Amino acid sequence: MGGQPKSKASSWSSAEVGRLWEEPTEAISATEVLPNSVFITPMNGFENYLAAAFERKKVPLTVVADQARAAYVIMGTSEGKKPGAMKMLVFGQIHADNAASIQMVDQRTSAVVFAYAVNKKEHLAWGPNYG
Repeated sequence: MGGQPKSKASSWSSAEVGRLWEEPTEAISATEVLPNSVFITPMNGFENYLAAAFERKKVPLTVVADQARAAYVIMGTSEGKKPGAMKMLVFGQIHADNAASIQMVDQRTSAVVFAYAVNKKEHLAWGPNYG
């Protein structure tokens, strides 16, 4: 029993433990906003593709998982509509409508620093050459 050394934690007085509990350490200090950092809000999985594209294209932004540490926030929507079988047969509609928009907001000033929207029609084709 006397052969094992006491750990530092077990030798702390209750006053020292209380002080550690009450006084935050430097590592737990107020949340620091990282420069050139961005938080991407969930967008039905699109946020994963966007984060990967930032890295692949070497965009000078660091994607962070904590919105409180981000200088910017990216939010957006996407929507896709494909024609049903009746629209294709009756009206001859053979295209899908896809729309998406994103905006990047400076968290400190609430200014929209970037916005982009796109609406594309995708031609649905079938037959011997499309398979």
